[in-house]
Amino acid sequence: MIDQSETSDADLAFSRVLNFNSCSVSPEILEQSRKNNAHFLQAIDKTTAVAIAEMMGVHESTISRLKSSGTLSLVCLAMACAGMKVVPAEAIVYLQPEQYK
Repeated sequence: MIDQSETSDADLAFSRVLNFNSCSVSPEILEQSRKNNAHFLQAIDKTTAVAIAEMMGVHESTISRLKSSGTLSLVCLAMACAGMKVVPAEAIVYLQPEQYK
């Protein structure tokens, strides 16, 4: 069981999404989902929720709810299920030869 006093709202939301979906999702996909979520949260913290909200034309509470409601975690899980991952825009990504299409 998670000690809620030592976890953030985003961590709890991610945990709820994983608990809800872990029966039907492979461990590899769950791990990629966790990484996606972590990278996304780091990017939000680096850029700041206020700046992101201003760029999107929404109130900063929208970004906070995105993190705490589990919506972001669910999107990260969907991305992992689709074979996608979150990387910084400036990252250089190399595909394996069999991934070229």
